[in-house]
Amino acid sequence: MSEAEDPQRKVTFRLLILSRSLRSVGVIYVVLSLPLYLLNFTNIVTIGILFSISGISTLLISLFSGLMGDRIGYKKVLMLVEIPSIISMVVLALSSNTLLIFIAVAVGGTAGTPGAMRGAFSPGVTAYIATLWKEREERVDKLSLFTAVGSFSAIAGSLLLIAKGYLFNGFSPVYSYRILYGFSAIMILVSLLMLSMMLTDHPVKRQVRVMRKSSWTYTLKVSAGNLMNGMGLGLAIALLPAWLHLRFDTSSTTIGELFTASYFFTGIASLLASSRSNVGRERHVLIGGITRSVQGILLIVIAFLPSILFVAIIYSMRSMVAGFGAPIRTAVNVGGISEGDYGSASSIQGVSMRAGQSTSAISGYLMSYDTLLPLVGGGLIQGLGGLVYYLILKSRKSVDG
Repeated sequence: MSEAEDPQRKVTFRLLILSRSLRSVGVIYVVLSLPLYLLNFTNIVTIGILFSISGISTLLISLFSGLMGDRIGYKKVLMLVEIPSIISMVVLALSSNTLLIFIAVAVGGTAGTPGAMRGAFSPGVTAYIATLWKEREERVDKLSLFTAVGSFSAIAGSLLLIAKGYLFNGFSPVYSYRILYGFSAIMILVSLLMLSMMLTDHPVKRQVRVMRKSSWTYTLKVSAGNLMNGMGLGLAIALLPAWLHLRFDTSSTTIGELFTASYFFTGIASLLASSRSNVGRERHVLIGGITRSVQGILLIVIAFLPSILFVAIIYSMRSMVAGFGAPIRTAVNVGGISEGDYGSASSIQGVSMRAGQSTSAISGYLMSYDTLLPLVGGGLIQGLGGLVYYLILKSRKSVDG
């Protein structure tokens, strides 16, 4: 049955969009502000280590959600994985105890890269969309719209960071951050409510095995490229708000303005990606690899820019490239996966990305030595990762209809 003939599926997609929009507001504010907030308690090296630990927690949550999603349904998993984030944000909002804050960040998985897709996508989303929309072109369209809405909603998260400097100017820096962590927790709670009203998908996996052999082969190929990309992001992007503050002595307000612009351009480019939904799988793989490599090259350029204004311009260009490539890549990444393996495959692909992002510990150390090193190193790795992604996947014949 087509989407036009199925009102329940249309309502479900709207609820999913609304849920991810609300989630983006809360999550993006947290990931943008957290490095700056933690500088009130510790140094950049410790923050990098803490982000790596948080990445491992996110990795485990992602792996659990994928394996369980194939068996109990992706809707249930989408709801379950929000709970650690909510608890972590509540702790950030209510506690000023340094140890408790560190534990909340490490266990809750709230730390991470401040890209626009961070708020929209969580474990189970790709699998849920792949289950309800079978055709590759249809998936690209849905994922493009999904990414765009997440990006535009992320603007609200970055605006919270800007507003913090104006609305709470009379408060202490620590307390002003905490007020909005409480607001972020409320956003995730409402997002959870939206998820509860969606169409329940029916699990199709009953076997003990994790995935079919063909799904494993394809997943490992995607994961190789994702691992390199994650390493680059962990080095260059995870601590980028802190990098901007240390490099240019920039306020949280200015950092919020920079990311607001970047999220806007990510959203615009994501909408444009839907125009490339019918060009064929080989072209999609090429676009996915090129956009990832260009993102890396632009990171290297940013490392040498002399002012925050130039950084804002080039980073916005990079965000456009990322927004265009992400939904196309996501559709490619599930295109070689058998139905019933979507959750396990997408979670393992995500695990490889998050495992790579553990390089944020190295990023903090490099940043304390020379601010050029994290972006140059991360950009080089991400650029090569795009090439690896293309070379590994270019010859795969489509099995996604």
